[in-house]
Amino acid sequence: MCGANGVPAALNGRMISIEPIQRLANADIRSRALPDIVSGRKGSSLGITEPSGGSDVAGMKTTARFDSGTNVINESKTFITGGMTSDFFVIGARTGGDGLAGISLFFVDAATPGFSRTPLDRKMVWWCAD
Repeated sequence: MCGANGVPAALNGRMISIEPIQRLANADIRSRALPDIVSGRKGSSLGITEPSGGSDVAGMKTTARFDSGTNVINESKTFITGGMTSDFFVIGARTGGDGLAGISLFFVDAATPGFSRTPLDRKMVWWCAD
């Protein structure tokens, strides 16, 4: 049996970031991002997985703090489906205590100063997704 997983990978990579934007973002973010994401003009991704802990959301190490009128997110994420081509990201970061209750989601434009991405040199599976 043979399958083409590129289309489902691209769609699912977008869908997991669209719901938090639709449900949790303010009206300005929704109106700025969702029409372009849903139409396919721009891409979005969810950044949860970390190099040090994989997808252990409750053990997330990435932190965020409010400083001089802006949110500052520290740490890194890895294996973000569509991350090399996305324009918008929903990034999980710790803003409170331990466990899931201490996690907040942030809408991040890829054009934000300080935002960077690095392609993976080698992958074992799912070559259809960047």
